[in-house]
Amino acid sequence: MLNINLNPFPILNTNRLILRRITTEDAQDFFEIRSNKELMAALDKKPFKNMDELLSFLEQIEFGINSNTSIAWAVCLKEDNKMIGHVGYHRIDFTNHRAEIGYALLPQFHNKGLGSEAVKAILDIAFNQFNFHSLEADVNPANNSSIKLITKMGFVKEAHFRENYFYRNTFLDSAIYSLLKKDYLRLQSQ
Repeated sequence: MLNINLNPFPILNTNRLILRRITTEDAQDFFEIRSNKELMAALDKKPFKNMDELLSFLEQIEFGINSNTSIAWAVCLKEDNKMIGHVGYHRIDFTNHRAEIGYALLPQFHNKGLGSEAVKAILDIAFNQFNFHSLEADVNPANNSSIKLITKMGFVKEAHFRENYFYRNTFLDSAIYSLLKKDYLRLQSQ
């Protein structure tokens, strides 16, 4: 059975990062992330145009946490607690003990191992504390950086859906990668 307890909200620490609850005090940093055209293009999402869109998104995040349908953490550098990205689980499926993971870091923090640190932290808590059976990642097959990150963590490709996602007036493919708890634990013991 899934054991998701968010009271108090879990704060995760890695070597260089703190993953903590996103608050309205993060609004400006979060807007910088979600309005970054390069980053949002990689995620196949529209960049936010104004702070109202961000505040509405923050409300959705809070609703997800309060209803146990999603969990999001601010990814912050330990040195200054500045939010540089976010990670979390979406579409939590209690029946099947499964969720989709999502992650994003500002482009200037790419290729430094920070994304791997953040994702590993949410994998650890997913399998060791929350008791998920499996996690999935829905990735644009052209997003080589994202695929490299998740396959490094042990995710394997499960499916490739052709033109199943409509974005910017075109249909895009999706690749689904997954990681089973038993495989993650085996990889961690090696």
